[in-house]
Amino acid sequence: MSDTPSSPASMTDRRMIWADTAKALAIVLVVLHHTVSKHVDLLVPDTLAGVEAGWLGVTHALKIVRMPLFFLVSGLLAGPSLTRQWRDVAGKRVLNVYFLYAAWLVIHMGVFMVLVDLPMNRVRGGTELVADLVVASSGLWYLYALVAYFLVARLVTSADPRIVVAVAAVVSLAAPALGIDAVNRESLLQHFVYFAFGAFFPHVVWGMARLDRRDTTLLASATAVAFTAHLAITVGGETTRFVVSVLAVPLAVRGAAALAQWSPAASVGSFLGARTLPIYVLHVPVLAVVHVLLVDIVRFEGTGPASVLAVALYPLLITGVVVLGCFVVQHALTRVGFAWLFAPPFGRPRSSLGRQPEAVPSPAARAASAS
Repeated sequence: MSDTPSSPASMTDRRMIWADTAKALAIVLVVLHHTVSKHVDLLVPDTLAGVEAGWLGVTHALKIVRMPLFFLVSGLLAGPSLTRQWRDVAGKRVLNVYFLYAAWLVIHMGVFMVLVDLPMNRVRGGTELVADLVVASSGLWYLYALVAYFLVARLVTSADPRIVVAVAAVVSLAAPALGIDAVNRESLLQHFVYFAFGAFFPHVVWGMARLDRRDTTLLASATAVAFTAHLAITVGGETTRFVVSVLAVPLAVRGAAALAQWSPAASVGSFLGARTLPIYVLHVPVLAVVHVLLVDIVRFEGTGPASVLAVALYPLLITGVVVLGCFVVQHALTRVGFAWLFAPPFGRPRSSLGRQPEAVPSPAARAASAS
């Protein structure tokens, strides 16, 4: 069901709600993924391994929408800045975000020299720090990607956007064959296609948010068939994964838009979606602390219904605890003079990490501004 606001301002507000809700979904799925794969995986005994495997299967399956959705919305919100004067966007979209990346990369390096139990992609020492400042490989790669993707997209604004997205898709498919050791460096090559599509085809993304019931049902059916084929086919895994992702991401957008129509979900989505930065940069250190506190306390025993239910609900509980913990730590850091870790020196970042108030122009307006 589509929404037809009565004014441009209300249209922008409504679109911001669903975009924030989409970002909220994406960041919560990121936290859930790390909770399951880095924390729960180390606590569950062999007797309940089947429940744990179920969670691992779910979070692995959600890979097709988790970061693609995040980057699609990131590109959508960054799109209007691509054709603006460099002096108007360099600080906010490049220097700010890279500053955040570098600052938190150093902080994470220090944190994980102390909290060594969580099996995360991390920087160990000065050599790796320098390497990651050049090309990201740690869990903070999304921040680096925002800068790199914006710069690349700005360089190719004069090219046919269909060719840009097609080339990005080819690069995404070819990335696994390059033999890149660091999984996040491979991800850097794989996700630009979603950012570029959001930036260059905003009205298509808005159309995804307004899919009617019939189109949504058809798309869901196609996604289910493609995903089943992806699981069944033993060769060409990256190709089938990409196809499933291309089909599933519009469903995720439509789902976020549907949730945004429900006031409680819209309120939570708007709150979290406008505050993804502290969750993103803090959730792994917070999870590491939670792991240290709970690893010798939490015990899952037996194989009865109560134990199965406990393991099934535990990842959701810890995900909520970690998200809340991120805001507690942010508040504490802000109170003692470290607000600059969330609002860097070049002004508030207007990236997908926070609320983005600017409207995305129509194709005609984009053409006029580019000419």
